[in-house]
Amino acid sequence: MNVNYDLKNISFYSQVVLDDINLDRHDNSAGGFFQNKYAIQIGAKANFNIDRHQFNLLAEYNKAQPYTYAHKHPLQNYTHMNQALAHPLGANFKEKVFLLNYRL
Repeated sequence: MNVNYDLKNISFYSQVVLDDINLDRHDNSAGGFFQNKYAIQIGAKANFNIDRHQFNLLAEYNKAQPYTYAHKHPLQNYTHMNQALAHPLGANFKEKVFLLNYRL
């Protein structure tokens, strides 16, 4: 699922992937049950000018549970040539990205 919302010069976006979710299988640990596969991305981009200076700002959070892109049948994996399609880190990660670009 993709969601995008623009508010003046700020763009908010999100992506969610759900696969093999079973609410009966759960664990009370902080990470949840490893077989409930999901990945999320939440972010915002902003472009603004101060005098003649142009700034681009990006803030983003990404998370993928273990085995999100794997499947017990190899032909149903989310991969190509044994590489994950969605993210270079594959799965089982949390990532925060902050970028600020400046241009005269």
